[in-house]
Amino acid sequence: SCSSLYTVSHGYPTGWTFAGIPASFTLAGGATKTVNFTIAVPSNATAGNYGYQFWVAKQGQSSVNPVNGSVQVAQIGRAHV
Repeated sequence: SCSSLYTVSHGYPTGWTFAGIPASFTLAGGATKTVNFTIAVPSNATAGNYGYQFWVAKQGQSSVNPVNGSVQVAQIGRAHV
């Protein structure tokens, strides 16, 4: 089995931070990869539904289908303890 290099691109709302997303990874033929990531929503975000996208492409590939996701922001602020 051979392995291939994949690159990851993404799009998300301005001011948000996504952590844990690799810029690229190598994957053996027939294998799968799980990527766990965290999302930091800025404190000035208003309530609403926000979308994001990821594109994973085999090196040299120009046309890929995006993976779409969304985050529902209900309220931003400090928790009262």
